[in-house]
Amino acid sequence: MLVFRVLRAAIEGINRAAALVSGLALLVIGCMVFAEVILRAGGRPSEWLPEWSGYLFSWAMVGGAAYTLMRDRHVRVELLQMHLPASVNRVLNFCTALAGAAFCVLVAMSGWEHFQDALLTGETTATTLRVPLWIIEFPVFLSFALLALQFLIEACKALFGFRRDMQNTATDSTNVQLSKESNHA
Repeated sequence: MLVFRVLRAAIEGINRAAALVSGLALLVIGCMVFAEVILRAGGRPSEWLPEWSGYLFSWAMVGGAAYTLMRDRHVRVELLQMHLPASVNRVLNFCTALAGAAFCVLVAMSGWEHFQDALLTGETTATTLRVPLWIIEFPVFLSFALLALQFLIEACKALFGFRRDMQNTATDSTNVQLSKESNHA
């Protein structure tokens, strides 16, 4: 289990870094949009600001996905889960984590193919900036690869019963308490 913990720590460290980059990208996007508003008000709109803010936004969204899963913050419907025994929930969590990992592996493989194709052909966007497409394609591969690895970690946690991080456990116990209170109301 030491190997699992070392790999988990490494992957989660990368996820934290990706989340930080995603957060910084959102900050930069805010600055870019503000600059574009000022430029447009002055009658001199920028050509590159809207395009690059769109790229940064897509990178920020996919870049933070693995971190969001790691922190157990993805949106999910728990109506059925809250009425099932813990052992059934573990099996359900294991199966959904494997399905998520499989899907993410497929998207990552496709992203890698698109990245390689764009890199080898030198293909660029059809805009006046002519941004190399590999710059746009690589974050898709990287993000879905990280998400697949995080789903595999989640599957191992469900299979072997590893406890969640203390903060997630505290959040879960609060949610369980709120659920119990709402059931009594």
